[in-house]
Amino acid sequence: MECESDLYEIFPGVTEAAMARCCSFFRLPGRTLYPGLADCPCRGCSLDDVTHARDVLGDILAALAPRPQAELGRHIARIDAQLLRRTLPDPRAAGHPWRREAWWRMRLYDGVADPPRRLP
Repeated sequence: MECESDLYEIFPGVTEAAMARCCSFFRLPGRTLYPGLADCPCRGCSLDDVTHARDVLGDILAALAPRPQAELGRHIARIDAQLLRRTLPDPRAAGHPWRREAWWRMRLYDGVADPPRRLP
């Protein structure tokens, strides 16, 4: 599926890379975690932002056949539970019209006053 996608952010190996990024984020010390923006916007480096990695996993999930979709969906559900439990909601998110996106994008970021929206 990764090889057949027309989306720029989907490339061979991206599912594994996005899952690995999420797992490494949850291994960080501390009870509360703050997602950080990627230093580089290229499709590989952008996975440094765990919320972008979650976006990519959602795009992949939507393109899969039912059986692999269910399997990946179970992994994503565990990622979502961790993100919800270990990150904090951004109280300003509801006031931004462009922030009405996926809930994982409406979390407090590390050192960012107003995180950018999802890349098109």
